[in-house]
Amino acid sequence: MKNIFGNLIEIHNRYLDSFEVGKVVVDNKDYIIIKAINPNGEYDGYSFNEKREISKIKSNGKYLGFMNKLQNMNVDNLSFETKEEIISYAIVNSKLLYVTSSTWCYYKIIKPI
Repeated sequence: MKNIFGNLIEIHNRYLDSFEVGKVVVDNKDYIIIKAINPNGEYDGYSFNEKREISKIKSNGKYLGFMNKLQNMNVDNLSFETKEEIISYAIVNSKLLYVTSSTWCYYKIIKPI
């Protein structure tokens, strides 16, 4: 594989059904360390990946292109009390509303490209 240092990549682990995305900070014959990026395009710590456990590494594709754009966007981090306030803000300011949730709820308003 070509030199991937500094590139945004997807790492697919042979034992998991998911993958990680991040920028390569170390790439040697035994392992890859990435500066991980969460689905919101934000820094999510460092991830150590042994090469023997990696099934696939992708360095291009639609998802990585989207993640690159997301990282480079001008993002407003705002607080709202109700979902109605969020929706109203998005409509009034012509913003794209992006919502993710897990054990807690996180809202982010993204400026259009």
